Amino acid sequence: RHDLGMLLSYSTKGQDVADELTFVIVDQINQGEVITDLEQRDAIAQLNYKAASQAMGASNSEAAYYYSTVAKMLLPDDHWSSHYSLSLRVLFLLGNAAFTNGKIEEAKR
Repeated sequence: RHDLGMLLSYSTKGQDVADELTFVIVDQINQGEVITDLEQRDAIAQLNYKAASQAMGASNSEAAYYYSTVAKMLLPDDHWSSHYSLSLRVLFLLGNAAFTNGKIEEAKR
């Protein structure tokens, strides 16, 4: 499944894809093995952020919470210095999704 998701991701790179296809791609990738390659982790974190953002825009805060949580887990340990912009976007969206889902303490963190 992971390989299928990665293949779909690479074949649609730079294209404007429908929200539904973004979810299919990210769901396939997220069901795969643990990613150790830093560039691949970064790309997958960005895809999860995109899916989370689209889910939140569609008022699906549960999906937004899931995708933003995965994106956060994929960020490197030094994400505030190496990936500041993505970290800020992911964690802001995660906080909003957590709040919307009633996870108030998590949203505060």
